[in-house]
Amino acid sequence: MLDSTEKTFDFSDEYFAINISEKPFEIYDHKTKSNIVYSYKDLEDGINSDLNNFCAYLLALKIEKNLLFNADNNLKLNKKYTLTLGDKIKIFSDIIVNKKITKLDIVERENYALYNEVKTDFETGIVKQKNLIKLFDILYKNTKISGNSKGLMKALREFNHDFFFSSENLSKSKIGKYFKVT
Repeated sequence: MLDSTEKTFDFSDEYFAINISEKPFEIYDHKTKSNIVYSYKDLEDGINSDLNNFCAYLLALKIEKNLLFNADNNLKLNKKYTLTLGDKIKIFSDIIVNKKITKLDIVERENYALYNEVKTDFETGIVKQKNLIKLFDILYKNTKISGNSKGLMKALREFNHDFFFSSENLSKSKIGKYFKVT
């Protein structure tokens, strides 16, 4: 996570969003509350477009060299950022509402039939409610909501009430309940 107001970098072993040398990273914009990088190419383009500003920032930093090589301090600096349940719900909601199929490659590997169904649904502008818990469980194993469809829907509605609670977005047909995504 890059927070431009605090000038901090946090790293996560959570799945999202970029796999670079098999190390997953997520770069998150605190102003827009969304991910700003979805692929290695996006990351590369972003770095290249902001390289001069970043270099100026690094040159302006005052670094205490004795802290850089202190083993105890390095252990503290290497603590991993862990996503909260709220973070996971935000990311998941963003994937669903904005039809970010590229974020579901782990689903493609673990449940190809589900991935294809969701991909087809995204292309037709819907997502089936019954598939939300299946997707969430694959993306976020061992979360206290795992396997609990009502709990997931409650959390999604609390985060994005306008989308997940709106009668305009929720429909029912022979395929079951589904949300309209555009």
